[in-house]
This record gives sequence, C-alpha cells and structure tokens, in this order.
Amino acid sequence: MSSLKCSSLHTRTITLPNSNESRVYHLVLPRILCHSGIRRLGEVSAENEHFDGSYKRVGTLPLVFALHAFEEDAKSMEVFIPFADKSNFVLVLPEGKDSSFNAGDCCGAAKQNDINDVEYLAHLKKELTQEFDFLHKSLTYGIGWNNGAFMLTYAMQEVPNMFKAIVPIAGYTHRLQEMANADAGMMLHYSLDDTQTRPSGCCDNPNLPECNGEVMSDWCVSILQFFDLWATEVDQCSINDATIGFDNHIVSSNDGMEYSLSYRDNATVFELTPDTNNPEKIDKLFQSKLPLSTTYHDEEKGVTCLTVTSPSCVSNSTLCLYTKQGDFRPNFAESFFMYDEVMNYIAADACQMNNGEMVAAQKNRVCACEITPDDELAYGGTFCFDALNEDGTFRPREIPPPSFQSFSSAMKRKNQ
Repeated sequence: MSSLKCSSLHTRTITLPNSNESRVYHLVLPRILCHSGIRRLGEVSAENEHFDGSYKRVGTLPLVFALHAFEEDAKSMEVFIPFADKSNFVLVLPEGKDSSFNAGDCCGAAKQNDINDVEYLAHLKKELTQEFDFLHKSLTYGIGWNNGAFMLTYAMQEVPNMFKAIVPIAGYTHRLQEMANADAGMMLHYSLDDTQTRPSGCCDNPNLPECNGEVMSDWCVSILQFFDLWATEVDQCSINDATIGFDNHIVSSNDGMEYSLSYRDNATVFELTPDTNNPEKIDKLFQSKLPLSTTYHDEEKGVTCLTVTSPSCVSNSTLCLYTKQGDFRPNFAESFFMYDEVMNYIAADACQMNNGEMVAAQKNRVCACEITPDDELAYGGTFCFDALNEDGTFRPREIPPPSFQSFSSAMKRKNQ
C-alpha cells in the first residue's frame, strides 16, 4: 500500500469484476490515522502527515460514501471533507458515469446505458474494507444529494446491508415495494419547494404537480409516505407508542401551490393546496401515525427536523424539512448548511453500536465507551466498536449478517 497523506483527496480507480469496467473514486483519510503515538481525547494531529499503516490505538472508523447529484461530479461533495476529517470518518467520493448514477428511477446516461452502479458501490465497499483493516463492512454509511440520494435508497433495496444508515438529500426511491427490512436508520433532508422531484412524488397523475426533473415512477410516493414506510418497516419503529405529536406547522408555498405538514387528530398530516387562490381545496397526500418529536428548528433558515420517538426503533429515523432551499442548487456547498448535524447523526449511530455515548471533549464530540464489569468483554477504539486487548490495542468485533424479509405487502397495506 502506497503512503497516503491524511486530510487530502486521493484519486483512485477500481475495476469491476463482472464488467471489467474501470471506475474513478476519491478517498480521504482522517488525520487521526496519521498521528503517531497514543491519541488523547480532542487531540489534534500535526499537518502534512502520512498514514504509516499503524491504527491499533485508533480502532475501526466509519466509512462514509458521499454521492453527487445528476449533472454534477464528486467535486460538489468535497465540502464534506473537513467535517468528515473532524469527525474521524474515512470519506469516499465515487464518480458517476457521465455525471450520473443509475438509481432505478433516474438518471441520465447511467440509467440510459443500464450502468450497474449498485455493483460499483458494493465492490468499492468490499475493496476498501479489505484494503484497510481499520474499516469494517458493518460500519459503512452513505450521504447522497439528488441523484446520489436516489442511489442510496435504491442501493439499500438491492443490497439491504449496504449501509448502516443513510442521509438522502433531495431524493428518494419511489420503488418502496422492493425494499427490505434492513434495520437501518435514515436522516432524510427535503425541501418542500423542490420542483425537480416534488414532495408529493413524481408520476403521471394529472391531479398532482408535475416534476421538472427526469424522475418518473408508476405511482406517486410523497415524502411523508416514504419516511413513514422506512421508519416502520426498515427501522422497525412502532406506531403504537403514545405521543402528543410535534408543535410545528410547516408550510411552503411555490408556483401558486402550497405544501403543509401539521399534527392533528393524533396523526401527522401532509397536505397540498394545488391553487393558493382557492385555499378551500386541500388534498390530503398522506397521514402518518408515527410518534414524532421536533429535534431541530430554525425559523430563520426555514428548517425543522422531526425524529421518531418510538423505543422500538432499531436506529434513528429523522425527517428534516426545509421551506425555501429548492433542490439545493445551484451551489450545494452554500445551499445545504446542516453539515455538523449530519456528521453528528452518523457519529452517534456508530458510537451506539456498543452502547457508547457521544460527549463533549474540548472543541470536539467524542464517543465515550461503556464501562463494563471485569468479567465482561470491554469495547474501545475511537467509536467503541472494537474488543479491547490486554495491551490496550483493539480487534474488530465480529457481527453476524442480518436476515432480511421483503415487505411488498406493507406497501399495499399502506395504500389501502
């Protein structure tokens, strides 16, 4: 393995075994891997250091994919580099084919030429976790914008254990009936004034607003319906837990129409007013019984995050709705602003696998490992993922593969 400089972008290629096709991706190692000696909480390494192959006192780190939008390239996702570095994540930025990924419902040349981008991501994950011992297939996450968000959710339906949790931004698959119980969390970001992929879904229903992008499905799946089905069927959240609901009324008007989300009659209701000049005509798009709580709200920036509070959830399911960000173009780095929140979401999910807890340490947040009795196995490492050896080093834990079951019947049940 050649020497890799930390906190720097390394452009590499990978050959897919089935097609013998060469694909390009970019890799960034966090500086914690390049700091010699024992690392203390909050300690910052020197600049311009290279990874020397030693990681025993670091332990396993999360591998985070960041997938770009349609008609963009990986450069648009480089904004995540300093945040991933600060969070001790290994960041990988795959390049789409002709600025696109084949995500089933979309997009561009990748879809038209039937490029197998699921194989690309799966093989890239396999190669990286085999090349670097500080990576583990069970500690892999995904962030995706637009076409990249479609790609994340599409990959999860094709390979349910592809990611431990995902963060789709301005996109989601409409093929809900093909997904599976993957025990995975999701932090979904969507703006109600997005005209490329409408929050009411993209299909040929003449009674719903037309999407301006190239996404088209056989049926329209609203943003709340997708989130509801993911939380209940993928994350196993129960709708039976008592709740008082959230106290925000989220409204966004654009192109003479209005979308709104509110809590009433023991349910979260998503509605569309097709013509704001005729406010009496309101279409109910979907109703969710999920127990939701407001976990983030910024009135000035126009964003509210709602998190499922059911104790039965395997992971964290959070929906962040914006009112004025569109599809986060023309400049994603400026239009999207919740980088710290996304990094904290991933870090908390990784930390909690072995009952660790994220705590403040100097200027950073770190994963504090659970203190166990002397006769029980102790876990350590940067994210408490690894079994503790007597010499203070770590060995990755072994995690059995999850079992999956289709929930095509769940889609039919919720549409009845």
